[in-house]
Amino acid sequence: MEYTEVLTDKDVEYICKAISGKVLKKQFAAFSKEFSKIKPGFRPYSMSDKEAVDLAIKNFNKRFISGYIDIMLKKWIAEIQVNIEKLEQNNINHEDAVALTLIDSYFVDNVQLYFKLIGEEKESSYLLNVCNKIIGFMQNKINRYDRETKKNNDYDEAIKKNEKLSVKIKNLEKDKSDNDKVIKELIKDKNDVGSQLSEYKNKLEKLEEEYKKNEKELKNLRERANHEIVVDKEKIKSKEYDFISLCEVLAPDYKGIEMIERYADLTESGEFEVFYCDESESRQYANRNKLYLNDGPRDIGTMGIWMWKATQNIKNRDKDFISSKFVKELNPIEILFFHQKDEKGMINILKDGFEKNGLPNLGMYSVYVEKGKYIGFLCNVYDFEKIGNKYKLKSSVITLNKYEFGENDFFKLVNDRSFFYKMELGIPREVISIIDKMELIKNIIIDRNSWSLFKKAGKTKKEEWRFLKNFLQELNTDSICSEIAEKLNCSLTIAEEKLKDFISIANDYINGTTISDNLIKEVILSDEKILLRFKNVIHEEWEAENKIIIQSKQNEIENMDIKLSEAKKELLFIKNDKKKCEKELSEFKDKLELKEQLAEDVENAVTNRIKNAQTKAADFIAEMAFVNAPVKSSYDSDHEETIAKKELIFDNNDAIIGMQLKEELNEDWIMTLDSIEYELMEAGVIDRLARPVAAYLYANYLNKSNLLLAGPNAEAIAQAFSCAVVGQPGRKLIYRKSIGNNEYKSQIRKGEIIIIDDPFNSEWINKLPSIMSDTEAFYMGVHPFIEDLQIEPKSYFNYMIPLFTDCIVDKKPRTIFMCSQKIEDFNEFELDYKNNNKNILKEFHLPVLTKLHIQISIANMHIMLEDDNEDFDILFAILPYAYSTMQMPRLFKILKDDDKKKINISKMMMKYITEIYGEFDE
Repeated sequence: MEYTEVLTDKDVEYICKAISGKVLKKQFAAFSKEFSKIKPGFRPYSMSDKEAVDLAIKNFNKRFISGYIDIMLKKWIAEIQVNIEKLEQNNINHEDAVALTLIDSYFVDNVQLYFKLIGEEKESSYLLNVCNKIIGFMQNKINRYDRETKKNNDYDEAIKKNEKLSVKIKNLEKDKSDNDKVIKELIKDKNDVGSQLSEYKNKLEKLEEEYKKNEKELKNLRERANHEIVVDKEKIKSKEYDFISLCEVLAPDYKGIEMIERYADLTESGEFEVFYCDESESRQYANRNKLYLNDGPRDIGTMGIWMWKATQNIKNRDKDFISSKFVKELNPIEILFFHQKDEKGMINILKDGFEKNGLPNLGMYSVYVEKGKYIGFLCNVYDFEKIGNKYKLKSSVITLNKYEFGENDFFKLVNDRSFFYKMELGIPREVISIIDKMELIKNIIIDRNSWSLFKKAGKTKKEEWRFLKNFLQELNTDSICSEIAEKLNCSLTIAEEKLKDFISIANDYINGTTISDNLIKEVILSDEKILLRFKNVIHEEWEAENKIIIQSKQNEIENMDIKLSEAKKELLFIKNDKKKCEKELSEFKDKLELKEQLAEDVENAVTNRIKNAQTKAADFIAEMAFVNAPVKSSYDSDHEETIAKKELIFDNNDAIIGMQLKEELNEDWIMTLDSIEYELMEAGVIDRLARPVAAYLYANYLNKSNLLLAGPNAEAIAQAFSCAVVGQPGRKLIYRKSIGNNEYKSQIRKGEIIIIDDPFNSEWINKLPSIMSDTEAFYMGVHPFIEDLQIEPKSYFNYMIPLFTDCIVDKKPRTIFMCSQKIEDFNEFELDYKNNNKNILKEFHLPVLTKLHIQISIANMHIMLEDDNEDFDILFAILPYAYSTMQMPRLFKILKDDDKKKINISKMMMKYITEIYGEFDE
């Protein structure tokens, strides 16, 4: 038996506090993976003891927590029972042994819980007796302590005090005797009143229970009645047409004639009768099984209701003439069967998605539960959304209408499709909520308070607790209650109560106060002696338990002092070295200024000499013919070398960003992806696109697929990405008079992000391929205008893949980003090089290397996002490349080709791209 199976929420809270947050944090550290799932972004020892206790209480259902508590309970109870047996062997009766043992146990403040765990439910009188014994034994210990302290006092004075105490005791005993008589009489009266009260209370409870049951049934019935399907009887009658039939749209025949096939006729009572064609009669008039399609949908396989009549053909009296009209107001209920064990599995299928060629307007999504019995959920086609090849329920669907039916309630057609005989199914058996109400309320509140809005509040670490405490109370509850009422299909009063419950739960969690805490506090503070004793005991036990840790921390402090002393010496050495370097730099600048002045003087002298030579050319030529060839000075050599070396340097002097160190360390790639997402929003990226953009950038970074960001906020996005991934702003590479290429490459650090400024500079564009061949770094070019990419060499994209920012940003960037640090054993994402087949890329002219980079980055982006939404393939990779290489007409043709669909892009994304780039103009 596991003790945790019988624990209530209050019991769990008591035990977790008894174990203490310090011990629980050790358990969290031992199960770090499970801990990261319930508290992502945090380390166990970074929490306070109270936070650890609250986290254990909240996640008690997790196996690594409940299992540990069960082990601790077994250990405590085993120790208690061993001690009780020892005391009983020393001729102490059982109750006294229990009381003496529980004094020093974790159950001293909750005796009832101990008996509950050992399976011995005791009456209140027995528990009261044990508690009195515990108090008595504790008082005896205190008295013994008092007697020992009084040994050094004067004996005669002690005797006098003892005599006075004896008189007081006799008086108290007399008063006690009188009070006992009064108490017995009061207990008798209480028992009489109690029995009557108990009787009335039982009657009241039964009435309340019956009232609640009736109220619940009435509410359920009303809710079900609101979902009843009612068909207007007038719609199934027609004076103009003879028949109302269930038909299916057929493929056009070889002549191109469109027809529908008749399967069943609708009677005036609103039920279908399956139609059977009489093979011995001519297939005309009422015996027709195929009708001409005059009106309604043309999609092959569509089933619906048509009104029709057959009259004599004027041109040929041996034939009939068909008139038909599609009745869109009548929707037959089609049954779709799924192979699932129960209704829960069916609901999961609808929520997770399923593959179908098409859905009916009104469908019963059903499972077979037992012999002759089915359970189904009635859904409208507009309740679903198509993602890829799957249909799944929209997030706005809160409830499902459940029906039960049998084999005699429906008919199956020769085309293997099944329909209900009746157009009306009545009220549903049950209205099932598929989303937790509190979860729904939480999502509504979160949707209204995004990350950006939260950070704009400008709160600091020191006042976060005060901000969080008042955060929920300051929400605009009027509109929230309206939205909750609409989605939960309830009144505004109930919606307000649900919101108050949610805010109350959140406040309890934020405050961390409980009734038991206050009760224990009052008991301890009521007696100074008990308070002093508890303080001493706790202090001594704490020192004893943590003696090794205290000594270890003391040693660490001493080691840190030694290291600090060494660091101070090293800092002094560095400062002296810095002064020396500054002095050398100053001398170098003086020499450089002298050489520059000398160069200017020489240039002026040469200019004057040439002017004189123009007036006296003969003299100048004669003179120069006999002048010795000038000797090249060391200055001239240095100057020519400097001119020849218009090379590359790093420059962050004009950086537009600041940085702030993130307190928590990232433990794995998921936490890093979170950091990238948040910082991209700070750089101006649209909130809903921040996660996909983060995954695409991170996949390119890991694959060393250099990127060219073109458009607004390009440099801010690059800097935000660098801060989130490597914990520092990216260094900008610019073109100036400086050191050579070899010197530049020696400054590269493994894994860092380098931002290339002005990548289309004509003086150094040819140097970029050799620069980016360095696989130690990740390069991100930035350029403000996407139109310039069309006039640059297409081969440029072998080295940097374009990404447009004008379609992913909606605001100006901030100037300060959070720098994220990684732990030593960081769990990095492993690239998948196999799942990289993108058929659409075959339709474009692009080099093999570029194609391979795009395929790998897109495939791993989908793995990180855990979805297959191809909207982002177009937006991030394919569209920028097609635009830059002037292949937009080809992309437009592919996306508009419905017959040979190479990629699935949503209508929303198609509209979004068209709004930005027009109809895919070149």
